[in-house]
Amino acid sequence: MAFIGPAAWLLGMLALAFRPSVGRSRVSFGLACGALLGALLIAAAETGTAALRVVPEPSEPSMFASYMTGQLVWVVAVLTGVVGYVLSRFARRLPGSPVARAYELGAVAATCALSLAVSIPAALLLSILGSTYCVGRWLDVHPVAGQRPDAFVLASLAAGFVLVYWRP
Repeated sequence: MAFIGPAAWLLGMLALAFRPSVGRSRVSFGLACGALLGALLIAAAETGTAALRVVPEPSEPSMFASYMTGQLVWVVAVLTGVVGYVLSRFARRLPGSPVARAYELGAVAATCALSLAVSIPAALLLSILGSTYCVGRWLDVHPVAGQRPDAFVLASLAAGFVLVYWRP
C-alpha cells in the first residue's frame, strides 16, 4: 500500500512522455493528484500505528512518556514530508532532457521498490518522502497545474483519492 502514490506519479510521467494527449489531460492530472494525496494520508495515518510495534516501551511507563513518543513519531513523519517536498523544489533545477527525466523516474521507482523491501515504519516514511516529492514534481511538470481547476479536475481528483484511500 505504501508505494501506490509514487507509482501513480510514475504512470502519469510515463503517460506524459509516451502518450502526451492522455498525459496532459485534466483527468490524468486529477487522478494522479488524488492518488498521491490518498497515499500520503494513508502513510501518515499508519505511521503512528506501525511505530507502536517498533518503538520500545519506556522503562517507567507513564502517560507523558507515551505522549511524547507519539509526538516524536509525528514530528519525524512531518520532517520526512518536508524533506520530500524540498527535494522536489531542488529537482526543478534539473535539465529537461530525457536522460535527466529517466534518472528521476528511476529514483522514484527505486524508492517504490525499496519501500516494499524494508520494514513497515521505514516503508511508511519512504512513502511519505516519495509522495510529497511526487506532489511537488507533478505540480511542476503538468501543464494543467497552472490552470484554474474545473469540474473534470475536481471529479478526477476525488476519484483518484477514493480509488487509493477507500478500503472495503
